[in-house]
Amino acid sequence: MEKIDFENDKISKLIKKFAIPCVISMIVAALYNIVDQIFIGWSKAGAFGNAATNIVYPFTVIALAFALLVGDGAAALFNLSLGAKSKEKANKSIGNGLILLIIISVILTILGLAFNNQILRIFGGNPNEVECYQYAKDYLRIICYGLPSSLITQLAIVIIIAVANNLVGKYGYTTVASTGRTYGVVTPLAVIGICMKVFGIVVSIVIGVSLGGMPIIGYNMGAKNIQRVKETIKYILIANFIIGCIAFIIFELYPTFIINIFGNNNSFEYLEYSKYCLRIFLGGIILTCMTKSLSILLQSMGSSFKSTLLALARDVRFFVPAIIIIATLSHSVVTMLWSAIIADILSFILGILLLKLEVR
Repeated sequence: MEKIDFENDKISKLIKKFAIPCVISMIVAALYNIVDQIFIGWSKAGAFGNAATNIVYPFTVIALAFALLVGDGAAALFNLSLGAKSKEKANKSIGNGLILLIIISVILTILGLAFNNQILRIFGGNPNEVECYQYAKDYLRIICYGLPSSLITQLAIVIIIAVANNLVGKYGYTTVASTGRTYGVVTPLAVIGICMKVFGIVVSIVIGVSLGGMPIIGYNMGAKNIQRVKETIKYILIANFIIGCIAFIIFELYPTFIINIFGNNNSFEYLEYSKYCLRIFLGGIILTCMTKSLSILLQSMGSSFKSTLLALARDVRFFVPAIIIIATLSHSVVTMLWSAIIADILSFILGILLLKLEVR
């Protein structure tokens, strides 16, 4: 095997070596959900099927939330231990992390099968929408069967979808489209679900790039080589800024193209809300990319508290209060989309401040 020198090899070379496989693995994980939603959108289930997958999606997100909690934490400890020349501690961190992940996946599978009705209601499932609810119930059962070989994206996304879905159920019939008809519940549920899946693809790439820098940062933090840590951070942030810019251009210029990937014969209200959702809800994608990257970089530097604080800031501390307040005041499933941009701005500012404190 090629020998890797974390202390002397070029940072750009090391990032490419680690980031490429990480990006590929993250994209494959994200595609797990996005591909089935495309097939569902083109099937007879249509919007009802896409709405159902959106209701179930938070449960699959919980799985990777635990995977990232244990896996990334174990990886960070592994890299810091190697840099500090403590090989025994490094080996134990990986073994213990793997065992814990297996236990968690089994527990989640049992809970998902035993309490499927309660789980669906928590995430916005409405038994009165009979067709949509039945699709969601079937989909959740299938997800549970395969949950131990498939742990998918982040805990914070669970909270976003759960809150958004419940607000849609409350205000979907009070928001009037330009046609004079209301958007209803199924259309916003389906569209927001699609937006979250597309969002997940971008975030997966960002996480993959950031994870590629994790062993480099962790090792050099352990070895007290702060200059190489700073250089690695610079490369990672520049790469993710470019990714965010590309995503922003696509979302703003081609929203109809993106939404049509997930099915045709959509109503005017469906397409109209899709444009609002992609252009507004994902309008702060550049800042989102930077914030997600900063969170992982802080974790790789051994600052678990700052990393957790930032990871929860956008989606819990900022987004949830903002979307509840805006939706309650406006009674509109369109106006509430601006809460995402507010959360992106505030969390990015917090991320920069936390990073400066860490590398100072």
